Amino acid sequence: MDVRLLLLGLGRFFNTITLKPEAREIYPKYVSVYGARAGALYYFYNVAEELDEEGEWYLDRKTGDVYFWPWQGADRMDFSCCQEALLKCDETCNMTFEDLSLRCGTVAAIAAVGSNMTFTHLHVSDIRMNAVSIIGENNVISCSELCNLGAGGISLGGGEVNSLTHGNNAAVNNRIHDFGQLTQTAAPGISLAGVGNIAAHNEIYEAPHMAIFYAGNEHVIEYNDIHDTVKMSHDAGAIYAGRDMGGYGTIIRYNVLQRIGSEEFRPQGIYWDDAQCGQTAIGNVFIDVGCRAFLIGGGRDHVVKNNLIVRCGEGIQYDDRFREGHLFGGWYGDVLTEMQKKQISGKPRNEEPWISRYPSFAAVVLDENSDHDDPYFYVNPGKSTVCNNVILETQMPLNIADAVYRFSDVTDNFAYDTTETAGFDENARNLKKDSRVYAEHPAFNPIPVDEIGIQ
Repeated sequence: MDVRLLLLGLGRFFNTITLKPEAREIYPKYVSVYGARAGALYYFYNVAEELDEEGEWYLDRKTGDVYFWPWQGADRMDFSCCQEALLKCDETCNMTFEDLSLRCGTVAAIAAVGSNMTFTHLHVSDIRMNAVSIIGENNVISCSELCNLGAGGISLGGGEVNSLTHGNNAAVNNRIHDFGQLTQTAAPGISLAGVGNIAAHNEIYEAPHMAIFYAGNEHVIEYNDIHDTVKMSHDAGAIYAGRDMGGYGTIIRYNVLQRIGSEEFRPQGIYWDDAQCGQTAIGNVFIDVGCRAFLIGGGRDHVVKNNLIVRCGEGIQYDDRFREGHLFGGWYGDVLTEMQKKQISGKPRNEEPWISRYPSFAAVVLDENSDHDDPYFYVNPGKSTVCNNVILETQMPLNIADAVYRFSDVTDNFAYDTTETAGFDENARNLKKDSRVYAEHPAFNPIPVDEIGIQ
């Protein structure tokens, strides 16, 4: 394929790109604030000159003509021009949708707003954008399969922040795979927003980016089997939240995260980015995570305990980026510092029910003239607990900043050189019943791996 022809093909249909074919250079009008990495992957979308193999198609947006190269022996082709969700519910309540097949949509499969709705035993596939969006209270999507998705899988939102009222929306026992095929970042298998929503007993796999994203307070992420995700990103996590100093109360427990990353990309298992605060992770199993099981980016009031980490690049990294940036001129700049200071002051942390549920958050000190070495001074990684974690066959079990040791409790974490030494069962993805870990560290509780995943 002549590169000049390819670039000319791009130029005909997109006025947001400047081309210099002789130099083999492309200049986009809009770029990411994070820039582009040399040698990074890219692809051209809807370019006529690239229609050169089975299964590909091209849309001439001026004439409306579609050119499609069918698979050999194919006796059926599906085309969709639907501009709305296949199933749309507006202010709907007390309804059940069961045994539906929702296929071939250019927008969403389900867009629902309401309460007490149940979506169960669905098959959702071949959806161009995020497949399912449910907003409201007491809604459930369960026992369904979502696959071959251009963007994300299930998005749940509901609950009220000031009163910490739970939305009680739940995604349970779903199989979500082969998603993020067109939107290859920030298109998670499950997304939780608001307060008090649930992702439990799901299997999530085969995706270029994150499996679960969440924002808000008091969500529960439990018993999920997550594997073969984040295959095309470094600075990402299979379970991710970030930049919310008031986003307290989410519990992540009893999940398996396995084969996270790929040969080229080395991401994290659980990633609490840029001073995310108040998270709890208990009883999770990490196996073959490319970079780190945990990356904790400078926040406070975390609990990380009783996790089993196996063959990860690092076990637990907990840095002090917020303190280092604000007090000593580190890379974590003043813009983020001011934004997150406003996040703290903007929460009703000295009112009920916040003050009772998050007393440590209520005690955070914002006065710049106060003692900067006070554990409660807002930039300090204080009042966290990192304890009783078991780390096997990992070159750097702990990578903890001095300020974290100073202001938080980092104790009783144990490393073993090999999985054999510790008595790890690869097939069961767990420690054997007679593992020496239980004898040598009786405070480490068995993890119920048999209950993880679809039930």
